[in-house]
Amino acid sequence: MVSNDLKNKGITRRNAAELLGVQAPVVSIQLSGKKYFGKKTAEKYSSQFGYNPVFLKTGIGYLNNKPQPDAQLSSGRTPAARARTFTSSYIKYSEMRSQLEEIRKNNEALSKERDKYQRLLEAEKLRNDKLNARIEKLLDRLEAVPAL
Repeated sequence: MVSNDLKNKGITRRNAAELLGVQAPVVSIQLSGKKYFGKKTAEKYSSQFGYNPVFLKTGIGYLNNKPQPDAQLSSGRTPAARARTFTSSYIKYSEMRSQLEEIRKNNEALSKERDKYQRLLEAEKLRNDKLNARIEKLLDRLEAVPAL
């Protein structure tokens, strides 16, 4: 974000280095994100280019000390765009909650249905066991009958 802002202002990394009193590779490393901004460095950038030192150290807030009404936050979007994204996300979240509630209700109904069929299956097994026992008794009785 800092690098893009400097480009928009027409300041090269070499020019920035001269204004800050450091070598160009130092500025390149800082702007590439390979090295964090320390307190003193952030203050140099703040005094020379008007950047918010808190933003430079933490990435939170506005890039410039005096943000304009359409200034971009650290996310790279205007507050209005962030609000639209939030609203859209909230609507999606609400829809997902409704879908989740519907899934829970369907799951509950399916669980009841499964339990019903489980009871029917157990009753059928019990009935089959009773029938098998009767068949065994009949077969025993049949074997007990003398052959003609």
